[in-house]
Amino acid sequence: MIDRGVHVLMEKPITSTVEQGEALLELAKRKGVTAGGGPHRALQSGGDGLRRRLNDGMAGRIYKIAAQRLSPYPTRIGDAAW
Repeated sequence: MIDRGVHVLMEKPITSTVEQGEALLELAKRKGVTAGGGPHRALQSGGDGLRRRLNDGMAGRIYKIAAQRLSPYPTRIGDAAW
């Protein structure tokens, strides 16, 4: 997505290594897009926080939002207390 000029918010960890993370952020800088990592499950709960911000006009008119989990890690980490 970054290589196509799309701003991204990624769950952490954003990459497997520091070197990969630095390369990813350098690509974002070259493409002029915002790329950031956020806390795990930050937009869960039906996207209420995102919906509230969008309704407040933070991004103008939205035509489409797509989200997909892309991770080499398990869908649920067993040692975390949720």
